[in-house]
Amino acid sequence: MNIGPTINALNAARVRMNVSAHNVANMSTKDYKAREVVQTASPDGPQVVVKETDRPTELVTEIVEQKMASYDYKANLKVFKAQDEMLGHAIDMLA
Repeated sequence: MNIGPTINALNAARVRMNVSAHNVANMSTKDYKAREVVQTASPDGPQVVVKETDRPTELVTEIVEQKMASYDYKANLKVFKAQDEMLGHAIDMLA
């Protein structure tokens, strides 16, 4: 059982939340350009790249991004806990 993709998914959600929080914190900074996370699928779980955009930060966009990142994190945490529980049962069966 490979938990690597789940760990990568948790990290991707964390990066998305951090980038969005950074955007909100810098909303009033002169000439600040919002950053965005580009997420791609891979066999090892999501891969993320942070890029600067050519737009200013929009609070509504960041609120939605933070909600989505939060939901993604919670969902992947449930997957991680289920994998951990299954691994525990497998170890118990072998003991």
